[in-house]
Amino acid sequence: MKLTKLLLGTALFLSVHAVQANPSVTSLSADYFDLISLHEDSSVASNFINSKIRDMGGIDRVREAQKAGDDEASMILGYIYLNGHVFEKNVDMAIDILSPASLNGPYSSFILGKHYLDLSGEYHYSDHIKREGAAMIEFAAMHEITEAEFLAGMLFISGDLLPEDRDLGMMHLKSAAYKGHSPSRKFLSNIDAIYYQEKMDFDKVQKMMTEGNLDASVELALMYKEGWKVRRDLNKAVRILKVASAKGSSRAEQILINLKK
Repeated sequence: MKLTKLLLGTALFLSVHAVQANPSVTSLSADYFDLISLHEDSSVASNFINSKIRDMGGIDRVREAQKAGDDEASMILGYIYLNGHVFEKNVDMAIDILSPASLNGPYSSFILGKHYLDLSGEYHYSDHIKREGAAMIEFAAMHEITEAEFLAGMLFISGDLLPEDRDLGMMHLKSAAYKGHSPSRKFLSNIDAIYYQEKMDFDKVQKMMTEGNLDASVELALMYKEGWKVRRDLNKAVRILKVASAKGSSRAEQILINLKK
């Protein structure tokens, strides 16, 4: 699935390294907390969850708040049951806690949505469940949960579980980046490096392509393929790549091969 490759290849890797590179991350707000990259043995997760439990007056108070419908309390209990963080892992219990809270609670919606996406493939959820999870992620992103904005942005760009919409995807990613979210900033920086290299805008690339420059032909095709700086048009991208390949561009030939996979 292209979404999993995109997320695990960029988001997860970058998130883990962003946490390791920033020892003060545990002092940041809950909105910044890097929920995507957490594992059961994460000290960042431990510090955050334990701090929240202390703030609420202990695990019994967290349970009381969860039963009263508190979104953050539901998020905490749902998370620790999903990951076996404080209690023994119990996915069914986590879903029972998170499901009602997620209807109006963006934190619970994000945690449950991320679980339903099943990025690790551990639960083998159906596409229907994964799309339900994506919708929860989008809901949380609209409530400006930073990690949800990042993940929603990637979902919109991939077009895998949410309708492909690169404008919305970039909007969510930039919103997360403005809040200081390192993986979003890194992703946007990589886009700049790939698609704005040497500050060659669309007109210049197009002009060089018409003059017979094969490298520019491939760059123009990629612009059409990815929808950067021009409306996405995969058919036109393929036509340009075929011409470039026929004229001797091995790069264009390889891209065409990859598109057929």
